[in-house]
Amino acid sequence: MNFVYGIYGHEGDWRKGKSDWQSARLGQPLLVFRTAPHAGKLGRSFSLLRLNSDDVAVRAVKLAESGDQLLSGFRS
Repeated sequence: MNFVYGIYGHEGDWRKGKSDWQSARLGQPLLVFRTAPHAGKLGRSFSLLRLNSDDVAVRAVKLAESGDQLLSGFRS
């Protein structure tokens, strides 16, 4: 069994230091992958969404089962 922990120094309490965000980064790192170039309708760059707050985390994004809408799961 493996156990991972981290020590994160910050000023103020855990809210000001955003310790919960650092914990999520440790336990749920971003997954990055590269695909082969292909012709597509989105062009050379594409932004799926943009956030303007550190108080919201996107947990899931998927295409709706019917239609072209995106469904998102947020945590604040």
